[in-house]
Formats: sequence, C-alpha cells, structure tokens
Amino acid sequence: CTLPDIWDWEWFPDESGIIFRIPPSAQNTTEYQAGLYTMSPDGDDIQRIVPWEWISEYDLSKDGERIAFAAINNQTGLSQLWVVDRDGRNLTLLDSVNYSSYYGIDIRGIKWSPDREYIIYFTRRDSADSTGLWIIKSDGTGKAKIDPDGGYIGWLEWSPDSQKIAYLVDTWDANNGYYYPKVRVSDTSGNRREIF
Repeated sequence: CTLPDIWDWEWFPDESGIIFRIPPSAQNTTEYQAGLYTMSPDGDDIQRIVPWEWISEYDLSKDGERIAFAAINNQTGLSQLWVVDRDGRNLTLLDSVNYSSYYGIDIRGIKWSPDREYIIYFTRRDSADSTGLWIIKSDGTGKAKIDPDGGYIGWLEWSPDSQKIAYLVDTWDANNGYYYPKVRVSDTSGNRREIF
C-alpha cells in the first residue's frame, strides 16, 4: 500500500495515538482519502474520524478528548467551525461564516482554552461585521466578538488559567503606508489592552 502524505500530526497527551489530517492536495493514494485521522502508536489502527476533504486546520483539547476544526463546505459556500470527540462521535457545528464571495471570510487560528470551556478563533477578508477575534463556548453557545480589529489577527495563546488571550494584530498605519504589529491581551469578555 502507498502511504499518504500526512499534515499537522501530533500526539494525544496520553500518548495513546497520533492525530493528523490528509488534505486533498496530499492525497496520493486511494486507500487513505482526505480527512482527519487517528492512528495507534504502532501504526496498526488507522481511523478516519472526519471524512471531509477541506479541513483547513484543527486544534486538540489539552486533555486530548475533543478536537475543534475548521472546514470549508464547497456545497454551501461556508467556512465552518466544528467539534468532535477523538473517536469521531458527537460531531457538532459551532459556527458558520460565508466563504462563497470573492472576498469571503474563513475561520482560522482555532485554540481550545486549557479548561476546555472555550474556543477562540479569528475571521478575516470580508466586511467589518465579520472580521475579528471571536470566542465561543465548546457547546456552541455564547459566541461573542472580543476584538473587532480589521487587521490581520494571529498567534493566539491562552493564559494557563483560561482567563486571558494574548494575540498579535497587524494594523495599517495610513500616515506611513505600512502595517505594524501590536500585541494585545483580552479577557473572555473582550476587555482588552495593548501591551506592546
């Protein structure tokens, strides 16, 4: 059998296996179709837990029990945020944003809070209403925009107590004609400040 190219692989925290994804561009075998997979440490047990082609990224919860992932649904034109158990059960849609327009937005930068209560992510490339840094509870409730900045947002990191998020924002300086980075910290309610 020809082995596929695997992307974004990492160990489960208890070392019981590895999670990885196979995107369509790396699908060089018919035996392993694009999707999100788990594999035992010895490589014997390989399971496709999410059989979708356009998974753009994922994040494993700190305890290794749940996975949040972003996928583009080409049939609906939506970029979607999902969560699923590590065995592929309890697949739940948390959020959808319009990806179908030329300047469509997509969901990026997914990060579980250490206590597994929240997920943060950012959206970009659309209207001011859609662009920004978002937080949502892992059951899909409590979605809120915690930073509406229209610049590039990235490098999201939770504090160990799950109370604050540090992140980078590239902001356009019209006077000088370039983007410059800012480091911000926000709590889960959107009270934020620049620290650098």
